[in-house]
Amino acid sequence: APHDPAAAVTIRHGTVAPRDGAGGMGSHSARARVEGWLSEPFGHDRGLSVLTDGLLFDNSMDEGTRQGCCTVLGREFEWRKASVALLSDRDAASFGRSKFSDPRTLIGLRVGLFLYLLAMVVWSFVAFANDNYLKYIMTYLTQWSLAASTVYMGLAIAVAVVFFNKAPTKLTHLSVHEQNLCAAARAFHAIALPAEFIVVLVFWVFLGAGVGSVLNVHVHGIALLVLLVDHLVSKASFRLANAWVTYLYAVAYVIVTVILFALSRRDVYPFLAWGMPLSAAITVAGIGLVLLPLMLLLTWWIKYLSLGPGCCRGSPEGVGDAVV
Repeated sequence: APHDPAAAVTIRHGTVAPRDGAGGMGSHSARARVEGWLSEPFGHDRGLSVLTDGLLFDNSMDEGTRQGCCTVLGREFEWRKASVALLSDRDAASFGRSKFSDPRTLIGLRVGLFLYLLAMVVWSFVAFANDNYLKYIMTYLTQWSLAASTVYMGLAIAVAVVFFNKAPTKLTHLSVHEQNLCAAARAFHAIALPAEFIVVLVFWVFLGAGVGSVLNVHVHGIALLVLLVDHLVSKASFRLANAWVTYLYAVAYVIVTVILFALSRRDVYPFLAWGMPLSAAITVAGIGLVLLPLMLLLTWWIKYLSLGPGCCRGSPEGVGDAVV
């Protein structure tokens, strides 16, 4: 049905209410229409989608009611969102949704992606063991990122399963355990893809390493493509307010490299040589202040394009409310 501004409603924290100015019979009609949509699993075939805050919106809205990516990006930096970004019930509701009409397809896809990533973890351990290098395996950023990606995909499967049988009207009312599960998935979501982007960039550009082995291609390339598939298919938002989790991950890795050098006088990467502390500090600052923010923005922008009609051409008015 065409979008009727007079009958527009907003959804906040799982409740349906008329938008300001929508009164009379129109508001009751809108309420009934929304309740009808919510009564069907995941609002299938109703023109509903999800954008950057994991909320439902009617993608048939006029261009005049939309705002571009620059406006949406600006709202990502509202600090009031940072404290609830991991635990937002509204965001969590989008995590079990995808562009597939059947939710089971998302579960099946994520299971396949998880098994692939798990196979890469096992393969890496075997390769390091064959080279008598197993004790150093978790000193490499590649293995950290592969482990984070595997954990994320496992959590994403669990979230999709939780929401598979959950009544649509209960999507934004989660138990404590469900909230914690979604928060964990979001935390690893904030880590995995930006970290994989950095791994691929560092390996193929900064290190100038050759292919070397089939395993190198998998862990320094195909693993990123696996995460991109989930990123593009899933309707889970990617919140820049969660970037603090990504930075915690990065700081933890830097600390590990410092401890390793202090104990064994061994550097993991030539560009991160703590025997030359000034050079290493400049490298860390460059990654933290330039490269990592760029990878976070790239990850966010890919998600924006996958869920919206295009950069600077459309996102729903009123990010933070669902407009239908």
